[in-house]
Amino acid sequence: MASGGRLRAWLIIPPLLIVSVGLGSHAWQQRAEWRLQETQALSEVLPPFIAARKEAVELIEGFKTAAGGELASEDQLGSFLQEMAEQNNFSTGTTVSMVNQKKQKQTAVPVLHAVVNGAASFTDIQLFINAVKTEQRLLSVSSLKITQPTELTEGDGLYDVEIVFELLLLDEMKAFNGGIQ
Repeated sequence: MASGGRLRAWLIIPPLLIVSVGLGSHAWQQRAEWRLQETQALSEVLPPFIAARKEAVELIEGFKTAAGGELASEDQLGSFLQEMAEQNNFSTGTTVSMVNQKKQKQTAVPVLHAVVNGAASFTDIQLFINAVKTEQRLLSVSSLKITQPTELTEGDGLYDVEIVFELLLLDEMKAFNGGIQ
């Protein structure tokens, strides 16, 4: 026969092993169930987020022009505004100048600024702004200044106009955000 210590060991060690294996497997099962619940919760929440992301991308894509793409440089913006001014009865002395971007305070959203100076009637001003915003939806008016002309000519109804436009640069914003589309 074995000694009393061996007998106690044979009586104590198997139940301890059974309890430790049982507790370990129970902990592993609880962790697996928790991960399963987490995955199920994510699978319920994720589809609406994916749908919202697709809608946001479609909305941003809808802001691009159907005719010829986005304006991406100062030259394109200046040419576009000059062309639109000519098409919408601004006087022949209309000038388009670009605001120095280095002097502007930096914002999180990259924008180009352009100043249009000219002479037009109130109706022509409204038509010009509407035509610009219809063609380029990412272009907005940040300020509008209308004054009496310095040289008054009888009956022409023209006013000196200074319009400051801001163009949101989507491609640079995408690059700034790490290329997320």
